[in-house]
Amino acid sequence: MPQFRNPNDPEQPQIGVYTWTCEKGDKKKTIYVGSAGKRNTVLPKGTLFRGVLQAQKGMKISTNKGKSLDVDFVIGSTISIFEHNGWKCYWKHIDNDPQEEIENCKRSYPVLQDSKAKLLNKFRHKDGTNWDDNNKSDLAKKAKKLLEEDLGDEV
Repeated sequence: MPQFRNPNDPEQPQIGVYTWTCEKGDKKKTIYVGSAGKRNTVLPKGTLFRGVLQAQKGMKISTNKGKSLDVDFVIGSTISIFEHNGWKCYWKHIDNDPQEEIENCKRSYPVLQDSKAKLLNKFRHKDGTNWDDNNKSDLAKKAKKLLEEDLGDEV
């Protein structure tokens, strides 16, 4: 189970930038750099909310009418894959300014993102047909297998 390094510092909900990292022995990798609070919403969602949702693999598996995998699902599945392979994964709030997401991403070289903080295309799988959210168990197994293949030497 991933750990949350500073869930109450700053007090949540807090807009800003957070990171998912993992460690195994003397190796350390950044999995993902994300932000919360770039858009105004009625109920503010802070960085901790985003992290918890991702650790739980989100509420859905696919987006865009089944055309691609949901980002939260990809992040949560990646965390599970790393942990299954002996890594310890951690969430941490790192900046109070959500506009700093890209700069933090450029410094961190996350496994799942490019330098513009976009999920890498290889992790936005499309298999010709739409992903079927109605059969979540089979979809989760298929998506996990594809992610394991794409992560390859990373884990």
